[in-house]
Amino acid sequence: MMSEFWIRKIKSYFRRLDWNKSDDWTREDFQMMADRFAEGESEDSKRRRQVKEKFFLVFDLYVEVAGKDGKITEDQLVEAVKKLRRDAGFPKMLESLIHECFCLVDTDGDGYIQQPEYARFFYNFRIADHERLAGIAFKALDTDQDGKLSAEEMIAGVKDYMLSEDESRPGTLMFGPLI
Repeated sequence: MMSEFWIRKIKSYFRRLDWNKSDDWTREDFQMMADRFAEGESEDSKRRRQVKEKFFLVFDLYVEVAGKDGKITEDQLVEAVKKLRRDAGFPKMLESLIHECFCLVDTDGDGYIQQPEYARFFYNFRIADHERLAGIAFKALDTDQDGKLSAEEMIAGVKDYMLSEDESRPGTLMFGPLI
């Protein structure tokens, strides 16, 4: 059985990504997020295509595990992640997916995420007070305290968020405060 804290994290994740506030995830939600993350890019740019591909990769994973008719509800997501957590290959698959999506946040392509890039990540998810809250999350995720997030620190943060039931783990704030 999963803790209430863990369930709250997954439900918060769902709410952050329910872009059109329809109480289910659809391809439209992920298209809208991709558009926000690719803001300023031309419609036919390589980066815009890559951003869309990565968002659809995430959506397709969840639809495969839990979706019905191309939609995913909050409860279906909770059940899907519970099911994925029992799969011994899930942590490795999650790691691969995070590597795929790292470039969405590392906008300058230097191989690290700087605090302004992480603040933009929070902004893209429409998190109120994104500068301040991103700073708090960034500080927690920057476990080696070098002022930048490596792919390994991001992987650890997302794994904390998706897998851990420990409220003190750095990844608890990965996608902003729980809602």
